[in-house]
Amino acid sequence: MLDYPGEKTIIRQEAAQILCQLTLRSRTEQGQIYLYVDGENNPKRPQYAAWWLEWWAKNKNKHPVFDSTIEALITNRITAIELQLGKDVATNYSELNYLKPEYIRLNYVHPVNVIDVTVDSSVLSSIHSRTAPDGTTRLAGSDDDVYFRITAGFTTPPFVPFPDDTSKRWQSLKKEVFREFIPDTDIVISVQAASKDAEFVRQVRTALSKLPAIKEAK
Repeated sequence: MLDYPGEKTIIRQEAAQILCQLTLRSRTEQGQIYLYVDGENNPKRPQYAAWWLEWWAKNKNKHPVFDSTIEALITNRITAIELQLGKDVATNYSELNYLKPEYIRLNYVHPVNVIDVTVDSSVLSSIHSRTAPDGTTRLAGSDDDVYFRITAGFTTPPFVPFPDDTSKRWQSLKKEVFREFIPDTDIVISVQAASKDAEFVRQVRTALSKLPAIKEAK
């Protein structure tokens, strides 16, 4: 229906809207409505239809409709990640106590990530401490700052690339310490961590290696 003939029909617009609603894929480009279907001579219309054909070829054998099953799988998995970090890492990196499973919300606006949770102690107003191996405690300084980010997003390429808005101070330090696909879907969960304190990244990686296998979508 994205290629339905005729210049004034609304069928193309309705088809595009329903596709986006069913799959939770965005129809925006850099904050503007993507002019994908109006007019027989619009050069972006074939591009838009071709994108969906490619998407269908990659996802027709998966669970392509973004429904309550997918939402529950994502939120449950991110809850498990946050609880594991709270158990294993937050004792000495209290910034991670800002990760609250009850605050997890899906984003229905962002064109790529449906969940994006970030903790950056360099911008927090609270004071944190660190415990040395000998058990002594000291106040954390700027070299102890940590960055942590969980995203759940689509793996099929977005319509246009979106720039990474991470603070420049973390660009050279951040590492992807965990990555997994929600089985039978187009969703990947990624965890990034960064700090001049290498122990933080190591502890995050070790904690997440303990997570049980994720359940499949039915």
